[in-house]
Amino acid sequence: MYIVLTGNKSDLKDERQVTFLEASRFAQENESLFLETSALTGENVEEVFLKAARSVLSKIESGVIDPKSMVSGGLRPDPSQDDSNGSEGSGYAC
Repeated sequence: MYIVLTGNKSDLKDERQVTFLEASRFAQENESLFLETSALTGENVEEVFLKAARSVLSKIESGVIDPKSMVSGGLRPDPSQDDSNGSEGSGYAC
């Protein structure tokens, strides 16, 4: 899993309640990336998605993540729905 902590409304600097340093430290302590964004100006909005995608791709290329071993769609195997007995259940649960 990859988490990007995003501080929105960076265009409202006078109304800031969390400093850049506080947010950066929190992100670092939680092994996350921190970026400030502004939906109003568009600042760093695309960059958040690009950095997250690059990080995931890098982890796949380095072997940290194996996309073939991941179950898609948020489903996980449900042992109580074992298909080996010929039942028609999907074998997956949410």
